[in-house]
Amino acid sequence: FFFRAANQHKMADAPTTAIELEKQEESSKRSWQMGLDEVWNEVEEKDGMLQVQEALNKARRHRRDLQLTSVGRYKRGMIRYTFVILDVSHAMEDDDLKPTRLRCAVQKLKDFIEAYFHQNPISHLGIMIMREGVAKVLSEPSGNQTRHKHALDKLLRPDTPNFPAGEPSLQNALTLAFKTLRATPAHATKEILVLMGSLTSCDPGDIFATIQDLKEGNIRVSIIGLAAAVRLCQTICEETGGDHSVALDEEHLQGLLVQQTVPPIVKSDTQNSLIAMGFPKFDTFPPAIKKTHAAYVVTQRGYQCPQCKDVVPDIPCKCTTCGLLLVSSPHLARTFHHLFPISRFIEVNPMCDQHCIGCNAMLRAKTGVQAYRCPDCNNLFCFNCDVFAHDTLYNCPGCHA
Repeated sequence: FFFRAANQHKMADAPTTAIELEKQEESSKRSWQMGLDEVWNEVEEKDGMLQVQEALNKARRHRRDLQLTSVGRYKRGMIRYTFVILDVSHAMEDDDLKPTRLRCAVQKLKDFIEAYFHQNPISHLGIMIMREGVAKVLSEPSGNQTRHKHALDKLLRPDTPNFPAGEPSLQNALTLAFKTLRATPAHATKEILVLMGSLTSCDPGDIFATIQDLKEGNIRVSIIGLAAAVRLCQTICEETGGDHSVALDEEHLQGLLVQQTVPPIVKSDTQNSLIAMGFPKFDTFPPAIKKTHAAYVVTQRGYQCPQCKDVVPDIPCKCTTCGLLLVSSPHLARTFHHLFPISRFIEVNPMCDQHCIGCNAMLRAKTGVQAYRCPDCNNLFCFNCDVFAHDTLYNCPGCHA
């Protein structure tokens, strides 16, 4: 038996008159113009200088995303195991997201992978696809973002066997991800992120039993819809403590993915555990054959495990011999900044001409240029320094001056 979340098919009427055929030919001739933007409409003149309106709007959207992000000091899971499930059904060929849903989702996922490992350098991520009612692992959970990007690029090749076809099976994908995440360590947070472009789900059994298994296994499921909201997806997210949202456009989809890079808040009764880590030293060693994500290579430089003295080509990773987690101090610093986040700066209008304390840029009064004030030290910053302090530096230069 097959259970469907929704089954809405809309058949377009075929053109019946010569006028309709002519309109259809004219629209097809102009189809190449659909992906172009009238960039000059986004440029405006102000104080004798040209400003790009789209860049200003993007800056405002970035400020909005910062305000929506939680900044309180909560207990969060620092080591994350996340499975990204991508819908590769026939619904991903629609072009409401340019150029198509699949190409847009792949490009945004590649940006998400880079941001994910920047914010969570000692976490793991895996990619799975669902098409023709079957779930398939595209790349195993690991900390190698290059492998994940290569796996996504293969989906866009003309000779790929995983072209969009059939319908997705949400239950099969969740079951396969559950079996993989069930073997993860107890101190890690287990998450599933689904990009759903179809309104239907071809499931072989009772999906509500799968939801109960995910809930008992403390696996958090978040779903981002590319078409419309589905009641079943909302139920899954509510039962597992995840987030359910629908992307309105390409920029909104990127913003929703960026919100998933922040570690989730864990329950206060979660038990703490000690994790053994090694801090290897980069050095030159005699030539040796090492296995990478692509093939076996001969290397002379790498990081030596302090426990078994084996050499690994890159960190963070687990030692291939003893299994010790090998990291560096910057990796831990980037991980723990989520526990002690910097306060969000307040957007203000400067009353008089002042200098940005970060880059010494002039913040002139009564010109419409916004300044951002730190609520702790009351120093003013320009927009670029505000973004740099929150996204890269993770501390306020004025508070530490």
